[in-house]
This record gives sequence, C-alpha cells and structure tokens, in this order.
Amino acid sequence: PYLPLLELARQKNLPMICANPDLTVLYGNDTAICAGLIAQAYEKIGGKVYYHGKPHLAIYKNILPKFASIQPTRLLAIGDSLRTDIQGGAKAGIDTLLVLSGIHNQFENEPFGAICDFSLKNFQIKPTYVAPRLQF
Repeated sequence: PYLPLLELARQKNLPMICANPDLTVLYGNDTAICAGLIAQAYEKIGGKVYYHGKPHLAIYKNILPKFASIQPTRLLAIGDSLRTDIQGGAKAGIDTLLVLSGIHNQFENEPFGAICDFSLKNFQIKPTYVAPRLQF
C-alpha cells in the first residue's frame, strides 16, 4: 500500500530517513512490516535512504560515551533481531542477548549451536547469549 506514495516521493527526489531499520515486528501472533522494509522498497525504486538506529554504528557512537564509566564487558545489547539488535551490538563490540520470543521464535526449542550456525551463515555474527524470553 505504500508504493504509490514512495513513487511520488522518489519522483520529487525526496530522501527518506529510516530511524528504525527493523523489517518486521510481532504483535501477538501477527507479523507486521516495519520502517526498514519500507526503506528497502524505496531504495529498490531508486530513492535515497539515510539509516539510523541498530545495527548502524552511529547510534552506538552516540550512546556508548554516556556509559564511559562502565566497563564494556558489563554492557549487553538485548533484542529479538539478529539483523539489527545482535548485529549492531556485535559491531559495537559489546555482548549480545538474543531473545527468542520475537521474530526468531522458530528457534525457541533449538540448541544454541543451531542458532549460532544460522546466525553465522545469514548475518556473519552470533549472539553471545540466547534466552527463550524476557520476564520481569
């Protein structure tokens, strides 16, 4: 449904700012598209996109100095996306925790090694830790 609007923006040579490069998100059992998927569609038709947010290092360069008094080994990037959350944390040099109750829930009952194999094959990174879900 976004393609006509994206085409109009491209015709006007308007840049897009994508502040959240996630492709999809889960709402209960339903998957919805996110800004990253729309940004990719805009690029495919020739539009210019400026990405901000995970996994791009600019967000980490902005936030990590605020935690300069904390040893980097005490920081943890937590998320459900290998492509954004885990890749971003790994690029920033901090440990990562992949939560399997989100978009990679197909691995909920898989051993750590299978998750790492998939992650290395598809994203060239692997999470430091894996948890089935976060509960408070």
